[in-house]
Amino acid sequence: MAAAFLGTRGEQIRFFVLLGFLLVCLLGGGASRADVDSLYYLRPAAILGTLVLLLTPGPWELRRYRTPFILLGLFAGTMLIQLIPLPPGIWTSLPGFSRYAEASAAAGLDIPWRPISLSPDLTLNSLIALLPCLVVLLGFAGIREDQRRTVLTVLIGFVAVDALLSVAQFAGGPESPGYLYAITNTFAPVGFFSNRNHNATLLAMALPMLAVWTALPASSRQYQRTRNLIALALGLFIIPLLLATGSRAGIVAGLVGLVAALWLAPSFTANWDRKWRLAFRAASVAIPLLLVAVTIYSNRAVSLLRINDPNGGGAGELRVEALPVFGEMLKTFSPQGIGYGAFDPVFRGFEPDRLLATQYVNHAHNDLIELALTGGAVAVLLLLLFLGWWAKRSFQVLRGEGARSGDRLAKLGAVMILILFGSSLVDYPLRTPLLAALFTIACCWLTRPRDPERAAEETPAAIAPRPPGRTATIARAGIGVVLAGAVGMVALGVTHARNSATGYTWWSLDANANANRAARLLETNPRPSRATIATATAYAQAALQREPVNAVAARTLAFLAASQRDEARSIRLMHYAETLSRRDIPTQLWMIETSVRRNDIIGALTHYDRALRTSESARDLLFPILIQAAASEGVTPRLAQLVAARPGWWQPFLVRLAAEGESAAAIEAIVAALRLDPAVAAERSLLAAAIYRIVELGDYQRGLALYRRSGGAGNALVRNGDFEAENRFTPFDWVLSDSSGTGGIMQADLTGNGRALLMLAEPGSSGGTVARQLLILPPGAYRIDAVAGRVPGDESHRPRLTLACIRTNATLLDQRLPSGGPGGQAFGHNFTVGGACPAQWLIVSVPGPTDENGPWLDRVAVRPAG
Repeated sequence: MAAAFLGTRGEQIRFFVLLGFLLVCLLGGGASRADVDSLYYLRPAAILGTLVLLLTPGPWELRRYRTPFILLGLFAGTMLIQLIPLPPGIWTSLPGFSRYAEASAAAGLDIPWRPISLSPDLTLNSLIALLPCLVVLLGFAGIREDQRRTVLTVLIGFVAVDALLSVAQFAGGPESPGYLYAITNTFAPVGFFSNRNHNATLLAMALPMLAVWTALPASSRQYQRTRNLIALALGLFIIPLLLATGSRAGIVAGLVGLVAALWLAPSFTANWDRKWRLAFRAASVAIPLLLVAVTIYSNRAVSLLRINDPNGGGAGELRVEALPVFGEMLKTFSPQGIGYGAFDPVFRGFEPDRLLATQYVNHAHNDLIELALTGGAVAVLLLLLFLGWWAKRSFQVLRGEGARSGDRLAKLGAVMILILFGSSLVDYPLRTPLLAALFTIACCWLTRPRDPERAAEETPAAIAPRPPGRTATIARAGIGVVLAGAVGMVALGVTHARNSATGYTWWSLDANANANRAARLLETNPRPSRATIATATAYAQAALQREPVNAVAARTLAFLAASQRDEARSIRLMHYAETLSRRDIPTQLWMIETSVRRNDIIGALTHYDRALRTSESARDLLFPILIQAAASEGVTPRLAQLVAARPGWWQPFLVRLAAEGESAAAIEAIVAALRLDPAVAAERSLLAAAIYRIVELGDYQRGLALYRRSGGAGNALVRNGDFEAENRFTPFDWVLSDSSGTGGIMQADLTGNGRALLMLAEPGSSGGTVARQLLILPPGAYRIDAVAGRVPGDESHRPRLTLACIRTNATLLDQRLPSGGPGGQAFGHNFTVGGACPAQWLIVSVPGPTDENGPWLDRVAVRPAG
């Protein structure tokens, strides 16, 4: 391995540039988003690395890597083609594009020349994202064979550090400082990535990487043994870590990686006795299974738990539910596609209301589908060409003997590509710079010459270009620096525009930056001047002309038209903005206001629903308005029908409604429409809150009816008077109070007959209400009966039983419990309820502290007297 770092200065520079760039990818290339801060140094590093590699003297082995170079060039070429502006007539005739012709018409502008990409800035960002692949390809073409093998050792080191970081994240919890990205899978070990699936993919590839690593040439037998032990320990450590990531796709990838590792590992048992060989094979199977079992037993196999979780299964995920929408989009935009990187803004225009949620589909989570959708038929053709090359080379490698380390590396490359492509069927790992670099390395390993002997006969002079003269070198360096600077400005400009709303100062063409600038001008100027309106209009028009799917630009132009009293254009632009995205909250707020002015209740509720589904922050604004509107007789049934479908916001809305609602009828109607199940703890809690609020509003009969429909204790005048059942729906069930330090305790009867009773004590308490229950007794004469025990003889220390009218606070009954021993004593009292008392509080209280074996109460019942 040490020899790999020696050689000519050019060989050393190229090797260190490649390794340095891979390290940069490890530290900042674990996210797929275009707005992560790490791109500010990763992309300049890629440009600088490319420049240094091209200017460093030394031989190139370009012929060996010509297929990957050609495929990468073709892929980049399709992106460039998507950025070429087309005449309006041709552009609007492309399948699916006519729906966006309204953008210019609604803005009062002519349709400009536009490229195929509906979001050219995102397509340009995708083109720039190919830079890591270019650096790796150039690096591999410019280094020696032993250095290419050493790259595997470096990657093993990366995996080891990633595994340690993953454990630190898992141990530190969701607030762990080990997470590198703001948007990430907390509660999961993601390592150097932001997505647990991507980390699982790396760990799965690490298993065959470790197997091939042990087969590389070793400088000594001791080094070989040490390397084998490290590989075995790290491989065994990866297996439970894979299960802990929570990635279900990672389980499949890990199985593929494990099988490949067993296949690629060198034979250590060729000279062993048969019984030892059998023992070793058995251990190779038993130990991983044991690790899996231990991980499951310790409740750390999150990946397996998510498979069995009904809320985490594939059937209920947005990516699965959106498949029909993807099919519709493919049919609409074939054969040209929508533009690389344009999936998110275009999908929002096709996203049905049933898929709207605070989470959103940023990718298709199937890169083959997304590639066909964004790149069109040409991208599919390129993919087929690549798969054909991969299949051909893999077959050629598998057909060989496989004894040489280069052959094992080629097989490893084939397996890594298989794992990455398999992961791409359910996610988007190749969109991260780190995994894109590893994918390129795998392609380079797979390109080993078919005839090694012939390759060995090729001398460096045969493949090395003639060294340029001093003048030519200076010219090449100058041109390279200028080109690198230009590419760097574009790359950082596009990155900054995605990252910040002020990106227009750097990359003035970016539609996203211009739209945000226009929106911000309006937000900071509630009464904009003519100059402000003109400036904001220019920005928004430029954004919409460049990117006809930009909802922010369309919405901003609508507000600008409204400020100039051009209502017709404002309405047209706002409706166009909503066709682009139902997730834009200002658009939905405008739609709500417009629907309310037209007295369109159904329309207003539709837009309430869209805003509340997609934005948690909108709830604080809209819930109070919706709760107030719910009291209207015209709104209540329609709102109940909407909530009955259980959109993503129904639970927090019901919580707010049960806390702030002013209409008992509206609360009852919405609760009835939801058909809450008392057997489900969360829904039982919501039922209890609704019942309590209805009682607070003074509609006692409605509250009692809802209580009984929810499974309350029948028609008894006192519910759960024997204290045998759970108090689920207060205040119609017992409210056990501890506000003054006292508390009623329902426990087994101290007399030993197995019945439950109410202990009327809490040691150290200061006295007060122990328990209470709301009764709904019509006017008339009644009798209350109960059994009490362990009541002291001193009257001042006896608990009290009180019945008070809830409205007038008049006392209808006030009796102390009779003294008695631990066996209990029955008692009863008569009382009368007047016509002005629709509901009553039955209260049990104690005058002061008692011991643990203090008074108890049981079998409380009320019946009409006579």
